[in-house]
Amino acid sequence: MPTVASAAEAAQLPETFRHGKGLLILVYSALGPGALAAVMQAQGQSTVSAAQAQVFHSLTPVWAASMALLLLQGEEMGPLAWVGGGVIVYCCSIGAAISNGSGGRVNDPGSKVVSSEQWEGE
Repeated sequence: MPTVASAAEAAQLPETFRHGKGLLILVYSALGPGALAAVMQAQGQSTVSAAQAQVFHSLTPVWAASMALLLLQGEEMGPLAWVGGGVIVYCCSIGAAISNGSGGRVNDPGSKVVSSEQWEGE
């Protein structure tokens, strides 16, 4: 039966994974910060409209690139990355302006809100 060490050598994994320490780090990062992030995301999404939540999620690549620039020495972004980030931010700002906190519904001052019972009765 192959051992973890021989499988790690065959896959050319880093030394950390050959002794199980890397696996423990991987499990911790999934159960600790990973689970915490999922819970916090679900709680945050329950407090905003679907349109607002989508705007926040659409900005994920922008935040990831920004953090990489700030925290990783030597990280660089090419011109296309800057243009792509600008397009994402621009489109998110349009989406936020359109939804205007209405959950994506168009605000028509002349319209009235009708319950399902009233709708069926008309």
